[in-house]
Amino acid sequence: MLTETILLRRLQRSLGSDIYGAFDTQWFIDILEEESLITFSTYYPFQVTGVAIRKEDGIPSLHPQTGQEAIYKYRIPKETPTDEYIGIEWSYFPGNHNEGGTFSGLNPILTDAMYQNLRSYLPIPPLRFVAKFEPPDLCVVEPPPLVHVEFTLIMNRVRRLHEIPLNFKEIFLKLYTFDVKDAIYNEIKSARDSGTYNGIEINTYISDFSTAASDRDTLLELLEEKYAFEPSRYATMLQFGY
Repeated sequence: MLTETILLRRLQRSLGSDIYGAFDTQWFIDILEEESLITFSTYYPFQVTGVAIRKEDGIPSLHPQTGQEAIYKYRIPKETPTDEYIGIEWSYFPGNHNEGGTFSGLNPILTDAMYQNLRSYLPIPPLRFVAKFEPPDLCVVEPPPLVHVEFTLIMNRVRRLHEIPLNFKEIFLKLYTFDVKDAIYNEIKSARDSGTYNGIEINTYISDFSTAASDRDTLLELLEEKYAFEPSRYATMLQFGY
């Protein structure tokens, strides 16, 4: 299991103690939370199963066809207030069609691309309702029902560090290191003329870190190529008969 201590120790060994010590620990943690975890989760999100959407979660709105008050927008419950949802992996509306549940495939962009590809090979029965995600925590049912229908979601959210799967540990460490190196490069390149940053000679680091952005792009191409084959997604597909 990855921890901040393990992550930072690996980072220090990768960067070297001198340049590592030129930045505050919190600066490295901010990059982790604002860049690396969000980027990784775009491809391999944590799936929160069994999110029940009930009438009390509804936001009263005017039905676009009838003009009467109806409930078709919902605030999605969270396990903890800090959860950051990034999309709906799957939605189940009772009686939606003969097969039962179905993937909505309407979020996020990468998941949608994967499902569109699957739809080109598999016969998908017509749907009565689909669930669309609106950040940060709203679900909109389309077409808007005239009366509330309880349904269930599998939500995608940003992973926490300890939730990075062991088989992705090294890939995530690479991603994080590239994110940090790119951030360092952007931070110190303005000090190129003086040759120092917080007392550190930077000429060597400028050269070493200048490729971090392209290295990161290459890694993201690999993630984009493989993300659709992540086991949890296939387990969900098989379980709910996509």
